[in-house]
Amino acid sequence: MPSPDKTGNNRNQKGQFEQGKSGNPNGRPKGTKSIPDILKKIGRENAPTELKKILENTFGKGDAEMSMQEAVLRTAYLYAIRGKQWAIQFIADRTEGKPIQPTADATDEWERVIKECAEFSDQ
Repeated sequence: MPSPDKTGNNRNQKGQFEQGKSGNPNGRPKGTKSIPDILKKIGRENAPTELKKILENTFGKGDAEMSMQEAVLRTAYLYAIRGKQWAIQFIADRTEGKPIQPTADATDEWERVIKECAEFSDQ
């Protein structure tokens, strides 16, 4: 029977990784690019002629060297103009910033738990 490391089956009976053994022993292969890196590379490329024509007809004469990134963002504006809520939200989040999300204040609860633990340990 092959060793668990070579089969990728290096978990114990509880389904946990065995202590001292990585779930990915070889790591990410060298030279592998991440999704954000690939998206940035594509964003720097020139937009296809067909897309440029559509955007130039909508927004007026555009830059002949329009990048994919600019084309995508202009397309987001098109969807926003057409009333697509996701596009409106996308633009607002990136121009105005996302609103601060309030979180529950659990300070009082923690103080109560700590007091109860202290009382329990005194017994």
